[in-house]
Amino acid sequence: MRTDPPPINPVIPAAMGSHTVIADVVDYVARLTGYDAEECIQKAIEDGVIELDSEGGWERGDGVYRFTAKGRRASDEYARGVFERSEELARKDHEDPGAARALHVAGPVVGRMLPPWPPTER
Repeated sequence: MRTDPPPINPVIPAAMGSHTVIADVVDYVARLTGYDAEECIQKAIEDGVIELDSEGGWERGDGVYRFTAKGRRASDEYARGVFERSEELARKDHEDPGAARALHVAGPVVGRMLPPWPPTER
C-alpha cells in the first residue's frame, strides 16, 4: 500500500454525492488509488468526516457510514471542483481543442488518469 496520504480521502469521492457511503464502494475507490479502505475509513472517522449510520437502521457489520456536516461540506467542495474542472476543459476545448487535450490529465479525480479525450471512435 502507498505510504503518502491521498490528496483527498477516498471516502469523499466514493459517496458520489450521497449523504451516506458504503464500505465496499470505499474499498473500490481506495484500491484504484493504491490505498487501504480500512485506513481511509478510520481516518475519516477520526477526522469527523463520517460516522456509523446506526440511525438509518444499519448495524456495524453492514458498513454504511453517514457524512457529518464537515463531511458533507468536503463532499460538496469535491463535487464543485470536479464540475469546475469539467467546465474549464469544455470551455478550452471549444476555444482550442488542442489545448484542452493538453489539460486533460489527472485533475481532481483522486489522482487517477482520465481516459483519452476525445474518445476514440470505433
